[in-house]
Amino acid sequence: MKNLSKFQISMIIAFSVVLVLGVAGWWYTGTLRAEAADRMAAANTDKLRLQRAEYVPSAGTVAVLEEKIAAIGQTLQPLETQVLDPESDQLARIQTMIPTVWQERVLRKTVGELRELAASSNIKLPLNEGGLYFFGFDRYIDGTPQQDAIVLLTKQLLAVQKAFQALAAAGGVRELNTIRRAFVEEGDIQHSNTGAATVLNRGGSNKDNPERLQRNREVLDNGLYEVIPLEFDFTGDPNSLRQFLNGLASAELLYVVRSVSTTTTNTQSPRFSELKDQYDGQDRKDRIPAFGRELVKARVRFDLVDWLGGAKESETEETTQQAQR
Repeated sequence: MKNLSKFQISMIIAFSVVLVLGVAGWWYTGTLRAEAADRMAAANTDKLRLQRAEYVPSAGTVAVLEEKIAAIGQTLQPLETQVLDPESDQLARIQTMIPTVWQERVLRKTVGELRELAASSNIKLPLNEGGLYFFGFDRYIDGTPQQDAIVLLTKQLLAVQKAFQALAAAGGVRELNTIRRAFVEEGDIQHSNTGAATVLNRGGSNKDNPERLQRNREVLDNGLYEVIPLEFDFTGDPNSLRQFLNGLASAELLYVVRSVSTTTTNTQSPRFSELKDQYDGQDRKDRIPAFGRELVKARVRFDLVDWLGGAKESETEETTQQAQR
């Protein structure tokens, strides 16, 4: 047998090494590919299990969800009681009465209590010709409402009463400038059953009355609820506005704030010389900051929400007929 040269022996060794490395590399990459395929199959299995809603949450996850559900339930419970429990619905218990009796026993009694509350809270009230403010109901100092308006007027008066109590409790209110309300007694109503709104108006006098809010009460969602618009205009420190809004949010009745506008008594920045004159001769403890203590004039537009529970078919038909006339 012919002896192999050193070159040939070197080539044989090189090819052997390459072959061994190639087989090893093929085996290694094949193993990785198989493992990747297994992981992919497991992921697809998990995906199908989730899609089929077979996933069972852990006990810890269940406990966290139940805790959150309980917290939401505690938040909703007062509102559910207020809205769904007839025993706690003050608006649902209101009944009609003879207009002159309402005028004396309800209107005058309520505004008298509100005037006393304003005096004890150091809130200045507007003055009318008679010298006594009626909190948006000045037209009934001498006038008498119609019988069919008594229930609506009583609801609106109750809404004014509770809102003014929240204003007095806010603290820092210096003056009530005016209260404006929708004149519900005139039959102004925007009734929406299916998204289309129809305005029913039985006349609507006193269009220029300063206490008249140019908004109509609205009956929505097939008589499920109605909103009665109100507006309070007052002057106080900045914190009084914040506290009043908090008071509306936590009131016994359900209010929805629609808009808030404010102006301040400081309309211009003070000159440096004015600040120097202000501070000269004063002890440090008696000095007040140039900004942050000015009064705010606020106008808050909000709605009273009254849950009706849905209109009867006869009522809906009657409303449609009135709209057609």
